[in-house]
Amino acid sequence: MKLLFIIPSLGSGGAERVASTLINEWAIKKDIVIEVIVFNEGVDFYSLHPSVKIHRLGYIGGQSIFRKIISLFRLLFKLRF
Repeated sequence: MKLLFIIPSLGSGGAERVASTLINEWAIKKDIVIEVIVFNEGVDFYSLHPSVKIHRLGYIGGQSIFRKIISLFRLLFKLRF
């Protein structure tokens, strides 16, 4: 079985904690291939099992609305491919 998690970051939030706990438990106990898509670059607060493949998309929001729109289109393009 394959699982794909899509999460904005692996920072120090509650959703990130729950996701990392589930990912680590499933990676250890089950025969599951797990991949994680992370929108933002940055330091991970929670570590994941070494067998988990992490894809970082490098989303950068920015201050101006133009920069946010361009970054959003880049993010959608990277998710598509």
